[in-house]
Amino acid sequence: MAPEQAGTRSAIMNSNDGISRRGWAMIAAGALVIMVVVVFARLAYGFILPFMRAALGLSYQQAGTLGTASALGYLVLIMVAGMAAARWGGRAAVLCGVAMTAAGFSGLALASDYRVLIGLMALLGFGTAFSYTPVISLLAGWFPQRRGAVIGIANSGVGLGLLITGALVPYLNTALGENGWRMAWALFAATALMALTAAFFLLRNPASASAAGKQQVDKARVFRDRHVITVGLLYGVVGITYIVQAVFMYSFALEAGLSALTAGKLAAASGILSIFASPCWGWLSDRYGRPAVLRICVSLTLVQRHPRRLHGNGGAA
Repeated sequence: MAPEQAGTRSAIMNSNDGISRRGWAMIAAGALVIMVVVVFARLAYGFILPFMRAALGLSYQQAGTLGTASALGYLVLIMVAGMAAARWGGRAAVLCGVAMTAAGFSGLALASDYRVLIGLMALLGFGTAFSYTPVISLLAGWFPQRRGAVIGIANSGVGLGLLITGALVPYLNTALGENGWRMAWALFAATALMALTAAFFLLRNPASASAAGKQQVDKARVFRDRHVITVGLLYGVVGITYIVQAVFMYSFALEAGLSALTAGKLAAASGILSIFASPCWGWLSDRYGRPAVLRICVSLTLVQRHPRRLHGNGGAA
């Protein structure tokens, strides 16, 4: 390790392998990035959707297509983003992705043309692809011995984002009427600019990333690896069971007769739980291993889903 790299690492980690103030600042910047690119760019659309659809006169099919555009944007560029991060560093990829989301939010706050909206939603998906996985990898590279806890703390940004979105969007709709959803996108854009600034000044590529970038990797062998395929399939299941329901649960609650404020409070309560649960699961994974904790998490998700199929009107999920 070069002297300057060793000096940077010592500034991130204390002599007893504790996390320094600079290290905590980096983790906080990562949490802010995750809040923007996961919650505001992906999940918050479900909160804004009912008000945006009513104001623009969109059909349910058109509204669903906007959500699909974001998902396709993520899917199309996720592998490209990974290769870009490996070549130019995770920090550059994160900055590029957050800048994309800031541009997308700004456009959504102003646009009304359906074709433009599709392009802007796809841009949000591009931004998430370029930001989320690289920022996770960057943090894991800096804190290899505590990566579970560190990633868990960073992912608490998802819970904080759900808390903010669940409280903010219904309030803006009540206070501003049909322009409330535009203000929500505008505030997301302002937050994205804050995340971009924090990432620029606080995030740094770990020393291991520069060394790994010089090595030749057999990409075909990576794609055939059983563990990579298993993790990819599991990630797809998470997308179906978590992201899809998170996007549409707010609309479902409104259709079920709940008020906008009550539905927002339920989402905010979910966010509060996630703020504390994410670091706990991360700490447990450091102590007892990722596979064991992952099995517990997936099992709890399965148990939580099953009763909702058995009770209620038609077993709504």
